Amino acid sequence: MTTANGDAAATAADEVQSIVEALFRGPRERFVTERNAAAKRLKGLGRSEDATRVKALSKPSVSAAAVNRLWWERRAEFEALLDGGRQMAAAMSTGAGPAQQAAAALGKRRALERLIALAEDDLRAAGSSASMAVMRKISTTLEALAVHILHEGGPRPGCLSADLEPPGFDLLPTLAAGASMIAPPPPKPTGPALVEPDAQAEAEARIATAERAEAKAREHAQAAARTLDHRTAEASEAQLASRRAAQIFEDAKASLAEAQRACEAAERGAHRTRTEAERRQTQVEDARRALQGLGEALQQREDALREARAHLASLPQK
Repeated sequence: MTTANGDAAATAADEVQSIVEALFRGPRERFVTERNAAAKRLKGLGRSEDATRVKALSKPSVSAAAVNRLWWERRAEFEALLDGGRQMAAAMSTGAGPAQQAAAALGKRRALERLIALAEDDLRAAGSSASMAVMRKISTTLEALAVHILHEGGPRPGCLSADLEPPGFDLLPTLAAGASMIAPPPPKPTGPALVEPDAQAEAEARIATAERAEAKAREHAQAAARTLDHRTAEASEAQLASRRAAQIFEDAKASLAEAQRACEAAERGAHRTRTEAERRQTQVEDARRALQGLGEALQQREDALREARAHLASLPQK
């Protein structure tokens, strides 16, 4: 491949990567439409392989899309989580003391809690579901990314289609760059052995004892780290539950206030209706009394008419 061809291939790969990032960075509800349009455009340019790659992209889940948005819009907070993951892995893999491991875990947990809070706020602002199940998936995916970022070829944030599974704890010690919990083997002698057999046997016994002690210390460190990781997960879960309870409480207060306002409005409406009914009843009574007066006046007129007729009838006829 010539230099020109290589540059063209690199440019094409960069263009496809830009298309992919734009899709995952854009609105989730337009993902499929934009993806199909991009694939069609690439195919029209004769780039069938690139078109196939783009068309194969899956629409991200609600929780995966929320994590993607955090990467694109909350980069500083996201990098704080990844740095916390690196520091925690390094502390465990280098055999750091409990205080150093606890400090690294605390920094990572605070960064995680901050991202979870931001994700929940973003979901609510967008009118999307921020249920406990969705928030738990977001938390698990963020935890997994904090581990996988240490491993070359692992999933990277920003272009996730699906949620990630919880990372295996045994990955942490092996992923920290330039650190190992296993001591290097002793150098092989380059010349003839000058140590007496008894001294050599004693040295070998000491080495075996040291290796056993080192292995046991490594087991204790890993057990302590697993406990620390478990406690961190529990703390994150408690944080989610606390935020959910606080939100439920705020929603309940808002509902109560709305119900109170509705009750007061109904009471005012009932008072107006009652007042109007009383006014109408008074009008009815007034009309009834007026009608009764008219009836009495009519009766008087009828009596007067009868008397006049009787008087007329009693007069002598001409």
